Amino acid sequence: MEENYIIVGADFAPINRDGEKIIQNRQQDILEDSLADIIKRASLSVFNMEAPIKTDSMKPIKKDGPNLFILPGAERIYEDLQVGVLSLANNHIMDYGENGLCYTIECLNKRNIAYIGAGKNKQQADFSAIKEVAGKKIGIYAAAEHEFSLAEENKAGANGFEEPRIVEAICRLKEKCDYLIMLYHGGRELYRYPSVEQQKICRRLAEAGADLIVCQHSHCIGAYETYKGSSIFYGQGNFLFGDAEHEVCINSILLKIPVERDKIGVPKIIPIKREREKVILLTGEEKEKVRNLFEKLSEDIKKPEFVEKNYKKLADEAIAAYLYQFAGWPLFFIRLDKLFGRRMIKSFFRRNEKRLLYLQNILQCEAHREIVLEGLKGLRRDK
Repeated sequence: MEENYIIVGADFAPINRDGEKIIQNRQQDILEDSLADIIKRASLSVFNMEAPIKTDSMKPIKKDGPNLFILPGAERIYEDLQVGVLSLANNHIMDYGENGLCYTIECLNKRNIAYIGAGKNKQQADFSAIKEVAGKKIGIYAAAEHEFSLAEENKAGANGFEEPRIVEAICRLKEKCDYLIMLYHGGRELYRYPSVEQQKICRRLAEAGADLIVCQHSHCIGAYETYKGSSIFYGQGNFLFGDAEHEVCINSILLKIPVERDKIGVPKIIPIKREREKVILLTGEEKEKVRNLFEKLSEDIKKPEFVEKNYKKLADEAIAAYLYQFAGWPLFFIRLDKLFGRRMIKSFFRRNEKRLLYLQNILQCEAHREIVLEGLKGLRRDK
């Protein structure tokens, strides 16, 4: 009897050498055959397409962070793997502007690959998909945190995460389907746990009707919890996304959801690994290590105080990097301060409590934050 199942994977972008190998018909050099077969046999597979397809004439946008791209023709891998739905709701899909997004959509349409989460304006970006698996209607919806990629009323981009609108969209979509998958592109990169606010948001998405909430963007395996019958994954890691530059990015997981006519099962994890230039299925001791890590992370967040305490620790370690930018310190001073355990920058701000209170207020107050963001955009426009 044929097995029906859904595969949900994280960041999937054949960038750099991966894309070149696909164009050279060397897909087997970047993806293990047994792993590719699992995806091909799926009744439905869903991934996050973490970069646009660009031509030589396209220019990168100005942004904070790298501008990623997929070579034309390398998108064939989505067709070869019979990917059912690609989410474009992420922080890189606009790295080459509106032309890059429109060309990406054009390429996907030519290959009959469904996509969600981005469009020529805000209304078009707020788009979901419904696919049928074993007689069950599966809804897929996606949104991304606010970076440089989001759509506006008259501007192309990704579907931004605005909670009231997103909750309403989930409620409407759930009325039309039996099982709803929500892809939330957000959270702290390289951090395995949710923040306090992220956990609250995901639980509210569950209450709105999402059966599976998958937080992508962290590039590492995260914790898992069930909440009111819904499954929440706070990080999968990458699927195919270039070299694993950090140790936490080497191992990842796919989610496999069994589907039968009378029920849809609980998601199961499939551990995978980027081994040099190839993504492979894990077996034996390595597979068990990933499972044990996943179970430990998931046990950790069952303790009510753990999420808050651990996130405060992260913030204490990360705040110096933000303070350097607030203070406008030159690179020489930043490097010097790192040798001293980043104590100078913290002392610089601690000596002026009024400055600290001012920064806290403009970041936490909606009115101040809104006007500062609009003013910063204006400064960029005036250049």
